[in-house]
Amino acid sequence: MEALDRRPAIHHPMKGRVEKDLRIKRAEVKGEKEVDYPLGFLNKEKFLILHNLRLIDENVFFQTDTLLLHEKFFLILEVKNWYGTILFDRDGQVIRIGDDGTEEGFNNPIPQAKLQVYGLQKWLRLQGIENVNIYYFVATSFPNTILQSVSLNYPVPEKVIHNHQLFLKSIR
Repeated sequence: MEALDRRPAIHHPMKGRVEKDLRIKRAEVKGEKEVDYPLGFLNKEKFLILHNLRLIDENVFFQTDTLLLHEKFFLILEVKNWYGTILFDRDGQVIRIGDDGTEEGFNNPIPQAKLQVYGLQKWLRLQGIENVNIYYFVATSFPNTILQSVSLNYPVPEKVIHNHQLFLKSIR
């Protein structure tokens, strides 16, 4: 992305899009590094950590941000580089309110993580591996991100956590 950003002239019609994509990619990399820190406390003899794993189950590719392998379970981490205030509503909509007050809608990451669990289970079965407990969390990479619900009747999903909670959630 950095090499591509250097190519077009400042007034090129695609320059703005390339710059935006580069900012997003840099935020993703920074967010994934933030998640690496709490995972660094895990016992390296008990956990294998795989990043950006891309597998194919028959004819469909699926990708996980981070996969922790333990002899008793696998843990999928869907990393979200959200900042500002993240609101969860009863219909599964996720709304980010930025520092400047702008609102942006996102898909609920829970179905995405569940689909990754399904894809990994299917892939493992194709490899002849059965009965592996697979769990997931959606981890926000920035500690100052505020997670809240639009209503007390619909709390933030328990599977959505801050990255600093990963170590304690992973060793349970």
